[in-house]
Amino acid sequence: MLQVLFSGGRKRSLRIGFFRFKEGMKGMEKIYLAIALVLGVSQIFGVLASRMGLPKIVGELLVGVVLGPSLLNIVQPGEFLHIFSEIGVLLLMFIAGMETDFKKLKANLKPSIIVALFGVIIPLVAFLLFGKYLHMETMESFFVGIIFSATSVSITVKIFMDSDILQTKVAAIVLGAAVIDDILAVLLISAYKSVDQLATANIFFMLWDLLLSKILFFIMLYLFYKFALPWIKRYTEKWTWSFLPVTITLIICFFWGYFAELMGLSAVLGSFFFGLMLAISGTKQRVEKEIDLIANSIFIPLFLTSIGAAITLSDIWGNVGPIALGTLLAIITKLGSCYIAARASKLSRPDSFLIGSGMMSRGEMALVTLNIGISLHFIGEDYYSIFVAIIVMTTILSPLFIKLALPKSSH
Repeated sequence: MLQVLFSGGRKRSLRIGFFRFKEGMKGMEKIYLAIALVLGVSQIFGVLASRMGLPKIVGELLVGVVLGPSLLNIVQPGEFLHIFSEIGVLLLMFIAGMETDFKKLKANLKPSIIVALFGVIIPLVAFLLFGKYLHMETMESFFVGIIFSATSVSITVKIFMDSDILQTKVAAIVLGAAVIDDILAVLLISAYKSVDQLATANIFFMLWDLLLSKILFFIMLYLFYKFALPWIKRYTEKWTWSFLPVTITLIICFFWGYFAELMGLSAVLGSFFFGLMLAISGTKQRVEKEIDLIANSIFIPLFLTSIGAAITLSDIWGNVGPIALGTLLAIITKLGSCYIAARASKLSRPDSFLIGSGMMSRGEMALVTLNIGISLHFIGEDYYSIFVAIIVMTTILSPLFIKLALPKSSH
């Protein structure tokens, strides 16, 4: 984690995790200062954004751009920031699960499925063609389609929470569609890997990776809800220690994040479903406020900063044309396809526009998929900066579209 870097002969800088400073400060002081800066500037930028009539989250996302490699270069993408941001998005989706109205989620399952299918298929085809436009091979282009077919609903969830509409019909459709969307994206990644390894892979392991592991995840989820959760609730009620319910809840939340990853799903799906279980069983009251405080005090601001810090302005200026075209395509295909699907489900135009806007962000899900593609050599590293810039741009623009849609929507 601690590494001394040499540059320009005599000048030395010290790098700890994702922070880089000149030598002269001692060890952990750099960590403390940088985290203090991120948290402090996040609050300032959030307030400024609100006063300008923008969603607070836009200011928080821009913190990463200002403090990151693009401008001040205080915060850099790295392992330490990655860990904090992963915890942040996991807790954010756990809170979203606790605050979700399950009855509305269940009642709006049909429109959620339609929105999810439209929101996967159309971007998948469009970005396959975009990959061909960038002179990529057909299989590479198909993986680009997979990257941009997924929705990262965490940003939308934060805006819905800030606007106090997370328990509305529109929010239920967006959440349901996003969960289905992410599952479909994971299945597409598994299918792609299976096709890529077709000549050497064992048929059982292909089926396990593609389908059986996902089925096992939901079976275990149901068994936990049915048998383990009531016992845990009774057990914790016997103890007088105020911190025990929160501690046990966090342990289980992280476990479900781990188990979801182990089964080939994303950790945020595991944490979301666990939060939903607490909401359904009526056990969220003892922990909701405390976990919300922990998440929003440190981890969620660092998660939002990590997204802004993922790009550099030099990468954008060097690829303005492809990035502009890709960003426009990302907006039109998600917003447009989900709008059409919502209208087909007999929702009003304003509500359909809000649903499309809520599904527009790519965020952490697309970044994770992109990194999988790079690490497994499904796509070339030459295109990395272009795709990262498109992902970050859609994530920053999505709150603006949601802000535009909110006043006219019935929610």
